[in-house]
Amino acid sequence: MKMKGQNSQRGMSLIEVLVAMMVTVVGVVAVATLILYGIGLQVQSRDATMANALAKSKIEELSISLPAVGGDLDNNVTGYNDTPTGFTRRWVVTAGPANTLDVTVRVIAENPTAAVSPVVDVQVLMDTS
Repeated sequence: MKMKGQNSQRGMSLIEVLVAMMVTVVGVVAVATLILYGIGLQVQSRDATMANALAKSKIEELSISLPAVGGDLDNNVTGYNDTPTGFTRRWVVTAGPANTLDVTVRVIAENPTAAVSPVVDVQVLMDTS
């Protein structure tokens, strides 16, 4: 039985609903930010792995046909650079100790959406004898 003068309404007030919505929005935004950050890290990791594979591939290629001394890691030099899809690959060859060549290959990812493009350097001594 209801008594006169008593408020029999139950439920949440408008303020409580707004506070609950704000807490939910903050949580969703935080999760979305973490997801985007994770995707960015995955892209960097993928590019670094691919750059490493391209550098090792070029080292293998150069070890078969011993290259002449020359090249530059910072600028494109004819005969000492190429551009596999999405990457720039440069190498420099210098005379090493005792009948060897010091070969360094640098691979730079050209990903315009990445905050930091990975740069991979691989250096080896090749026997010329």
